[in-house]
Amino acid sequence: MTRKSCIRVSGRSLGRYEALLSTLLFLTVTLVSSIGFAANPSEPPPEEVSGCPDCPPPPECEPEVCDGVDNDCDGKIDEGLLRTLYRDADGDGYGAGASIQGCPLGLGWVTNNLDCNDSNASVWQVSRFYRDADGDGYGAPNNWIDSCGRPAGYVTNATDCNDSNAAVKPGAIKQCGVGACAASVQACVNGVERTCTPGTPSPEVCDREDNDCNGKVDDVPPITCGQGVCMRSAPACGELCETVEGQDGKPPKVVCEWGNYGRCTPGTPSKELCANGVDDDCNGSADDASDEADWITFYPDRDHDGVGASWGAELACRQPPNTSRVSGDCDDTRSDMKPGAAELCDGIDNNCSGDVDESSVCEQSVCQ
Repeated sequence: MTRKSCIRVSGRSLGRYEALLSTLLFLTVTLVSSIGFAANPSEPPPEEVSGCPDCPPPPECEPEVCDGVDNDCDGKIDEGLLRTLYRDADGDGYGAGASIQGCPLGLGWVTNNLDCNDSNASVWQVSRFYRDADGDGYGAPNNWIDSCGRPAGYVTNATDCNDSNAAVKPGAIKQCGVGACAASVQACVNGVERTCTPGTPSPEVCDREDNDCNGKVDDVPPITCGQGVCMRSAPACGELCETVEGQDGKPPKVVCEWGNYGRCTPGTPSKELCANGVDDDCNGSADDASDEADWITFYPDRDHDGVGASWGAELACRQPPNTSRVSGDCDDTRSDMKPGAAELCDGIDNNCSGDVDESSVCEQSVCQ
């Protein structure tokens, strides 16, 4: 009678190659036993297994893990352990594309398909972006798009209060006015553009400030002094300095104060000249020389042709009305008759030469 013998294979569950090796060993032992040889005469006989007195007990199996092997010896591989996987090409932890069923494969595969751009690790989800038309880095809250990745001309914030002016944005300062009227405000407050209102100007005074807000400091009207040709002007603002005696043995020092301390020095008067319309001696009146030796002869000029009659002359320093300093008018009632006028063939002495119609034109018998 042929007796079948089995060997015990204990410990962990068998892998594919280990199971094959175990089978070969079992066949070898069985063959040796059938021809009357023991695997090792010095070892005790194998333990009996129920139903198979000479067979070892079955191997102890491990819990099933997802590794492509039937770990729990139930004839099924990776049952209940497979997962739906997605390719993560950019390694950002988010997958995309078609799914596969398999064991978690580590880097390059994930269990989600949330990536909207699997070629850029910095972008994985659709986000809201706001139009930045003025390029100041701040977007308009009411002009937005949802996109996978930021489009050109868009930003992620929506805090611009004026997207048509790059100078108006959160954190920027609006300035207005000059001098004492200068003012400033935050350009954007809670998404609303602020208006900058300058201060109210005041009369200019000498205080090194632009009180009237015209962009000029201490432009108080200049002070004047003197009259006639002696009139002068000087800045109204200046320093008033005085020497103060030192205290506790210290030397004197000069202390200056800025204010309405401008100084004006008039010019030097000269001899009064007549008939020049100028106050040469700076007494407030022009052409008022008291010395008759300085006076001028004036001739009556009733026709206002610039040449006076030779009669009726008078001496004066200030030119009287209807007079001329030039004489020789032969008819002071007609402005077309005076020395230097063109002679005409009209039967009168136009140029006051003493001759009538003496021109060459008249000599050619034009005047008949």
